[in-house]
Amino acid sequence: MEDVLDETALLETLLASAPVGIGFLDRELRFVRLNETLAAANSRSREQHLGRRIDEIWPEIPAGLLRALEDMLDGGCAVNYEVASRLGGRDRWAVGTYYPIAGADGVVAGVGIIVTDITRRKQMEDEQTALRRVATLVAQEAEPEEVFQSVAEELAELTRTITASLIRFDETSATIVGRVDRSGENTFPIGTVLTFEGDSVIRRIRDTGRPARIDSYKGLPGRIAEQMRQFGYSSVAGAPVTVAGTLWGAVLVESRDPEPLALGVEDQLTQFGELVGQAVANAEARTDLRASRARIVEAGDSERRRLERNLHDGAQQRLVTLSLALRLAAARVEDDPPQARVLLGQAAEELAQALAELRELARGIHPAVLSDRGLAPALESLAERAPVPVRIGEMVEERLPEQVEAAAYFVVAEALTNVVKYARAASVEVRVKRANGRALIEVIDDGVGGADASAGSGLRGLADRVEALGGRLDVESPPGSGTTLSASIPVAPSSG
Repeated sequence: MEDVLDETALLETLLASAPVGIGFLDRELRFVRLNETLAAANSRSREQHLGRRIDEIWPEIPAGLLRALEDMLDGGCAVNYEVASRLGGRDRWAVGTYYPIAGADGVVAGVGIIVTDITRRKQMEDEQTALRRVATLVAQEAEPEEVFQSVAEELAELTRTITASLIRFDETSATIVGRVDRSGENTFPIGTVLTFEGDSVIRRIRDTGRPARIDSYKGLPGRIAEQMRQFGYSSVAGAPVTVAGTLWGAVLVESRDPEPLALGVEDQLTQFGELVGQAVANAEARTDLRASRARIVEAGDSERRRLERNLHDGAQQRLVTLSLALRLAAARVEDDPPQARVLLGQAAEELAQALAELRELARGIHPAVLSDRGLAPALESLAERAPVPVRIGEMVEERLPEQVEAAAYFVVAEALTNVVKYARAASVEVRVKRANGRALIEVIDDGVGGADASAGSGLRGLADRVEALGGRLDVESPPGSGTTLSASIPVAPSSG
């Protein structure tokens, strides 16, 4: 008898601790035992299940499943069945395994049930499908506005809400960049600027970087809370969208139902927000790439026009003058040798000036010393010509690929130009090293700081040049503490 009690107690312990729903039906398909997990899945207590048929507890049981259970009692096989339901305001999915239980005499005595909640798996599948659609838009080079709107539409579909929004943060406000409002009222159209004044979900997300929700706007201060009450919204949930490690904005869903949004919706929004962050990063990267390519083309065109002007107004004019002087000298050689010598002297001077101007033009394109002797001598030449003291610190010894050396040279040249123009520095240090498969270039000055990397075309052009090689340009310039301009460019491994 003790063994039987021990087995019964063990079974009850297993049922109580199992993470899945477990139950047993007799030959009349009535519940004879089950755990709390299965009872909760059916929104009833264990006591309400016992002695009742499964189709009483679950009136919507699919007819095919009920037939399979009845057949199981006469030797039918086990079956799996996936079902969807709505519980506590949330969509739920579960897969049930139903199998015959034979007694000691081999006759089927009933049916066992194991029910596993697969809601999160289904949600993840839906999220991945939604993100694939968004990613397809990005791959098709859709405009960011179209990508943002697609995100809002997918979010509304995933959460089964009337309204969903994608919001982008800036320093002092937030802007709605994607919005779905199935009520037709268009209460917060795309482009609406929201402030962080008062209490709101977007302010909580901005201040904490974490998901947030508000289940009632009654009594909350601020313009947004006032608008939410005015438009009849009862609850809002949201999650952050992070791009490249920085808080970019948020995804939100709103409800007008009397009941608050379902518990746990923030978790779903958080998971989706993480995926959205990557899609947004890809869309913005593509936009930045298009802008960078346009700047490179414009810079090339502008440089060609500059060279044409300089050649026309400088060396070309000197060469024309040289040609005339040589013709005059040739005409005077016989009858006026002294004048011919004067003309030849002028021609020689014009030639020297033309050569000097051509060298200066060539230096702006690609300095000869860089091609002939390498990066270190080229940078030393730059340092010698600079009007501020420049110290060449750590310097890579071996030659780098030609494109990398050219980019490094122009990074230093532009940085020194900026130091002279703006930094009011007393000294500058230049470093170039190779580490972890990258060339690292640094130009450090002790000037006034406060440099803005986004201002002016010089640094932007440098960033385009560096990024075209797969690298990155950074500027650190706290006011009063000098400026460090650094570039990191991938370098192929040395052969041998």
